[in-house]
Amino acid sequence: MLGTELEILIKNLEPNTRTIRFEMLTKVFILLKKYQLIARNLKIFLNGASD
Repeated sequence: MLGTELEILIKNLEPNTRTIRFEMLTKVFILLKKYQLIARNLKIFLNGASD
């Protein structure tokens, strides 16, 4: 899921641009944080289920 969203963001960048817009970096950062939280919660859930 994360891969496709990042691919879409990257595809939206102009191919000949050298400067990545701040907005793009912010979007990627927010996406990564979101998935990091989901992964952490899932890990806690799985650890709790195995006890």
